[in-house]
Amino acid sequence: MATTSRRSLLQGVGLGAAAATVATVAPAGTAPAFAHKGGDSSSAQFTLAVIPDTQYLFDQDRGDPAPLTATLRYIMDHRAEQNIVFTAHLGDIVENAAADELASAGDVFELFDRRRVPYSVLAGNHDIDSRTTDQRGPSPYLDVFGPQRFRPLSTFGGATPDGYNTYHIFRAAGREWLLFALDWRPSDGTLEWVKGVLAAHPRTPAILTTHELAIQGNEPGKAVLSGHGQRLWTGWSRAATRSSSRSTDTSGRRRTRC
Repeated sequence: MATTSRRSLLQGVGLGAAAATVATVAPAGTAPAFAHKGGDSSSAQFTLAVIPDTQYLFDQDRGDPAPLTATLRYIMDHRAEQNIVFTAHLGDIVENAAADELASAGDVFELFDRRRVPYSVLAGNHDIDSRTTDQRGPSPYLDVFGPQRFRPLSTFGGATPDGYNTYHIFRAAGREWLLFALDWRPSDGTLEWVKGVLAAHPRTPAILTTHELAIQGNEPGKAVLSGHGQRLWTGWSRAATRSSSRSTDTSGRRRTRC
């Protein structure tokens, strides 16, 4: 498997004067007062907020949505101060892919929905049947976090016919950016869909978010592409090269198993 580091992946973006801070937002413990002010899309420096696995907050009767609620409130309160232009959840929203867990998580994200705060969500292996690809058909995840949830947002660009993959367009550093939110196991058809979206935006920097891309390697501080990650990264790189798009990635799970 290919060996890489998070730093080398991010350095591959090549975005000139634009400086993006990828802020991994852990569920917070307290909620500050709301400000609800958006970021500055013309500033050369901006923040993309990233929320990794929140599964243990929605785990049957053992969960507690309060930390995620506080996290979303923090993002809303600091959008202007930290120029947070978009928020991406990296999957494993819940622990058991149960309808009631997903409904509870969906209730929390209504904080963003009511104020049209731009964000994306994708399915991790705990959010769906992990033995399936994005051709799995209907699911409780799709009922709550399908494309219908994001269509009211000005940043929503489109979705695959199955509904498990979406792309979003936001403005930062005086230009448009593409962000893909891809399923735990995107099908070959989805990779072709990605190529089509990139081809339609040949000069737009693109960001890939998904749940699994790299896992912990044998060396400290090093990650290796998983078998699935290698397939996805190869397809992504080829598509980005053909379209002249400059790209980077971010993903959720970094453990050998989860």
